[in-house]
Amino acid sequence: MRVVALVVVVVSLLPAVVHAGPPVPKASAATPTAGGAAADAYTCPMHCEGEKTYDEAHRCPVCGMALGLADAPHYRVDVTPEAPILPGVETTLTFTIADPDGKPVRRLEVVHEKLLHLLITSADLAWFAHEHPSRRRDGTFTLRMTFPAAGRYTLFHDFTPPRVGMQVVPVDVTVEGPPLAPTPLVVDADRPKTVDGYTAALTPSAPLVAGKNLSLAVSLSREGTPVTDLEPFLGAMGHLIIVSADRTRFVHSHPVERSGARPTRGPEISFQCHFPAPGTYKAWAQFQRRGQVLTVPFTMEVRGS
Repeated sequence: MRVVALVVVVVSLLPAVVHAGPPVPKASAATPTAGGAAADAYTCPMHCEGEKTYDEAHRCPVCGMALGLADAPHYRVDVTPEAPILPGVETTLTFTIADPDGKPVRRLEVVHEKLLHLLITSADLAWFAHEHPSRRRDGTFTLRMTFPAAGRYTLFHDFTPPRVGMQVVPVDVTVEGPPLAPTPLVVDADRPKTVDGYTAALTPSAPLVAGKNLSLAVSLSREGTPVTDLEPFLGAMGHLIIVSADRTRFVHSHPVERSGARPTRGPEISFQCHFPAPGTYKAWAQFQRRGQVLTVPFTMEVRGS
């Protein structure tokens, strides 16, 4: 099996809450400040070397991403629906990104083929979407979105301003109507999952313990045959999104091949992870094969150190 270098970003978040209804509200939240680093220190936004810092804003020697400020400033995202959000009804959401001074952000870097990645989960983590809003000439973004049911949803905005590094800003919106009873989280990461005819198994390199760096390997097969022809999806052979049960912690990991190595196309893709705190987490592993995106959910329990 080919050895790959792996990158991961971990963010602890406290999302803002807003109820969408007449008059049409504007939801917003800001990223937390990292703190503790010198003003001129730079680090990889994917934390692939932990908290290692550099004194120049070059590229990470492991993953090649542009280094960002270690002491990241606050960025803000306002989410404005065109009308009250109703279940099963398509609506347009407008996203406005503001810098620490409150000025609209006009420039963002393309990361994994997109300017803005939007990861959405329902409050009980039973529903998940990975979307990419379109940018308008004024610098705002829009997305036509249909939410499946009433209730609260968290929108995690993943974007990268020049020099600053990756930002993850959570915003809560509420879809009107009587909410459904929440689906309880059942730990199942120790068992294979079958989705759309594919069987996926998750194997950690070590016990799931908070504060430890470990790898999570996902192996894929179809009708008993290992899958070895995965295709790049958004610039990577896989994406792993992990959210804590209370939606205050967000982990984004993906494999990155070492320079000169051919991409690993399966059947096993490994992701490096660092869980910031113990608790229950829901993970969605995403891959692409023959033009179709496969999303496999896993629920895991992380112990304290």
